[in-house]
Amino acid sequence: MELFYSLEVVWHLGLQKDKELEEIRIRVEKPIVISYRTKTQVTEIFPTQREVMEFFGYLCQDSVYAYEEERKKGYMTMKGGHRVGFTGEVVTVGEGDFFAKYICYLNIRIAHEWKNISKQVLPYLIEDEIPKNTLIVSPPGLGKTTLLRDLVRVYGNRFNVGVVDERGEIAGAFQGAETLDCGKFSDVITGSDKRRGIQILVRTFSPKLIALDEIGNAEDAKAIYYASVCGCRILATAHGQKWSDLVCNEEIGQLVEAKSFERFLFLRRNQEGKVVADIWNQDGEEKCSGVLLQDVS
Repeated sequence: MELFYSLEVVWHLGLQKDKELEEIRIRVEKPIVISYRTKTQVTEIFPTQREVMEFFGYLCQDSVYAYEEERKKGYMTMKGGHRVGFTGEVVTVGEGDFFAKYICYLNIRIAHEWKNISKQVLPYLIEDEIPKNTLIVSPPGLGKTTLLRDLVRVYGNRFNVGVVDERGEIAGAFQGAETLDCGKFSDVITGSDKRRGIQILVRTFSPKLIALDEIGNAEDAKAIYYASVCGCRILATAHGQKWSDLVCNEEIGQLVEAKSFERFLFLRRNQEGKVVADIWNQDGEEKCSGVLLQDVS
């Protein structure tokens, strides 16, 4: 089968070795599209419904039923932190939950470990070895999780860091163990919602800083308040482009108003197409503009 011949080889070669590779999109009876940082390759491979379902089974290590919870969420995380989104025909199960019955579309988003990309922004985020509560903000695809991961690694080599890795993307967790470098003094919890994960970490691991990915709802806000009251510093990410996006989000807006974050990093591409960060303080004032993220552009 062409689908297996083309993708299984790529998978076993190690997706992270190709730093240019970003996404692999698979659609029934449509060409497989492979996206790189600087180009897009439209292949001549048109997978059938059966091939897509069989490849999904392969990603589930031939144990599809073990991934039933993931099928309700519409995504799963593979070893190395790669996220696989999938959809097609869904059926309603339980109260408001959906289950992907026939999978016709797959999108494999490749996680990369870019060490030291935080080097230029780090001086704005830490003072006297005390990290400032920081929120990284950007649209999808600009590397906010990659930047978060590198900051976790840097902090995690200095003091105790707790990572609530709800989707397994920060640490690339596989069966509970991290496969990406989060530092010597980091503890990672996966599969838990943010609030419960923070409670476990605070009560049993005494982290100086807690890292979270993609906050945005009321429960996330409550979790951050709880961690702050317990004396933990916060490092998190959120979707958005500018300051007004945060203020207009009811839950994040409350955190902004309460000055729960001391630093905001807004990621964007400059005129040369490179990813840079605009750094703001808790009062909505820009401290620095266009700080280049190393090796990620």
